[in-house]
Amino acid sequence: MTHQGGRQLERVVSLLSPNKMRARRVVLRAYVFYALALLIIYLFMCAYAELLPLVGGPALNGEAMGASGIPVAGVDVTSQLTTGFNPSDTPGDQQISDVAIPEAQGKRLGIDPAVSLTVALIIVGLAPSFPALQRVENWIRLTAHRLAGIPTWVIGASEDLSRNALGILPLDENKMPTDLLLIPQGSWERMMQYQIGAKGKLTAPDEFHHDLEIIFASASWILDRKLKLANSSGRRDFDALENNLRQRIASLIQDLDEKTGYRPGHITPFAVAKDSEGAEGLGGVRKDDDGPIELLRESWDRLAGETADLANDLHILLALYVEHEIITTQEMTPAAKAGQKDIARQRVLARKKLQDFLGSMLADRTASGRLPLSTMTVWFWTMAVVLVVALLWSMLPGRLETALQFGNPGSGYSRATTYILGAFNQYCIPMLVALMIRDGALQSERWNNIWASHWTTGLPQAAVVISVSWAVAALIIIGLGLWQSALDQSWEANSERVWKTLRATFEYNAPSAFRGAILAWIALCLLDWPASNDDDRMASSFRWATWSAAIMAVCGMITRYAMSLAALARSSRPKLDEIDYGLISYAAILAAIIGFVVIFCLAEAIRSARVGSDLRNPTRLRSKASADTAPTAGE
Repeated sequence: MTHQGGRQLERVVSLLSPNKMRARRVVLRAYVFYALALLIIYLFMCAYAELLPLVGGPALNGEAMGASGIPVAGVDVTSQLTTGFNPSDTPGDQQISDVAIPEAQGKRLGIDPAVSLTVALIIVGLAPSFPALQRVENWIRLTAHRLAGIPTWVIGASEDLSRNALGILPLDENKMPTDLLLIPQGSWERMMQYQIGAKGKLTAPDEFHHDLEIIFASASWILDRKLKLANSSGRRDFDALENNLRQRIASLIQDLDEKTGYRPGHITPFAVAKDSEGAEGLGGVRKDDDGPIELLRESWDRLAGETADLANDLHILLALYVEHEIITTQEMTPAAKAGQKDIARQRVLARKKLQDFLGSMLADRTASGRLPLSTMTVWFWTMAVVLVVALLWSMLPGRLETALQFGNPGSGYSRATTYILGAFNQYCIPMLVALMIRDGALQSERWNNIWASHWTTGLPQAAVVISVSWAVAALIIIGLGLWQSALDQSWEANSERVWKTLRATFEYNAPSAFRGAILAWIALCLLDWPASNDDDRMASSFRWATWSAAIMAVCGMITRYAMSLAALARSSRPKLDEIDYGLISYAAILAAIIGFVVIFCLAEAIRSARVGSDLRNPTRLRSKASADTAPTAGE
């Protein structure tokens, strides 16, 4: 758990399992992030097993360690595995494409099975770990928790609700309200009797007043199911929590009944209760000296503390029901039967009170600018589109590009593998990182809407998102480049010039990841764009896609030019030639196509989700319809 709370955190953990603290989609995002991070660590430890002793890890034994079993590349092994520039190439080579094409080659990756098995056992905890790995794993786990807001979100939501007031109890303790709001009359009598009995005996009487309101209202509306809620299948997951709260409410009512001397159908007037304090209080404790008075106050404070704890837990239940879309703005009021018009009216009033109490927490679910698609849905759309475009590109334009670069087109399977892997690293990884940053900031309410914020706040936010998403993708691409170099020369030969290899790999491969960072930022701008009433939906999506294609074409051209300069600096050629400019053109065209298709599909998916949300929300649909039909000035 990431929230270092006190008693409140202990209650939350005892009441809820992590998968109930957030909606399933949020927990899934955190799980996918954690699983992918561990998979990357596993691959890194397998590939760079010889580096483990340098960070405090074990020295794994075996005839082959990491890539040391791979022979030096010769004339019969002309392959390159990942993203292009290989520092071991001769200076005159023209291998300056974004991707390189593997030829006929052996299928070994150079990892001893004993090494991969040992690393797997270390990762899952069946073999002794080492401090550096434990610290990294702990950081990743806490980051996943923070991204999902487990348990910080539910505690923060409870604290927000505790600052709201339900406002159903009348100010006059001796006057029964005219609208019962589906709450039994006996509950109203108890609330009024408890307030009268606690007069002058509590340090925070207003909080006790608000806690009583939420306890008895939630007991009637939610636990006794007098308000019809949505998502009945999801609600069944909270049956145990509801039963626990029912038992605690019954126990607290019994204690307060005994303390105040409550009798059904009878409320002790406040004036009578006040006069009786000189002889014997409502709780049956005589107050003829200082001792019993202090005991009386302590017992009331204890009951008030139990009431506050129970009210906080009911706040948690309400927040979770909003999170799991059990309580929504959609009207679930059943049709009124004959002779029950007053009950239907009370039900409408009760729902209005509940929605006003939940306030912005419920309103955020239907805000026009709210993300209608989950983070993983957006990423899966992006990944599917990028990989399909890369596959199709490898069949015809990629064949021409490969022939331009290497003099022959190579095999179709090797081209497809290379282009797909390169596109995944360049576009999908930055998109995932950018979406995770936005999602985590939204959970902690630190995200500034791109279109609604001033440039002094929006510019630093853009810089952080673009730089972090670029850095993560570049790190992965560079790691693959180093692995490729080790495959070609073995670790023993490559370790002697590791910094030279690292610098050359960074200068050539890092610019390609910048394309994905820019595409990710365009996608975030689309997600923050407010819902439009434009009827020409296809034209709107087409405009977004066209602008994205233009931006990505320029970005692809600039980054490929930078990569060509990096390769030129390590070759014997005096300047860029026709092949370089041809490859720059191919890179610009491919980036433009990816930018157009990805943004067009995302725009249509987001618009479709918003339309679906409106159709599921009659209240919001009616408000939009009334706004569209409202007369304008001069009509």
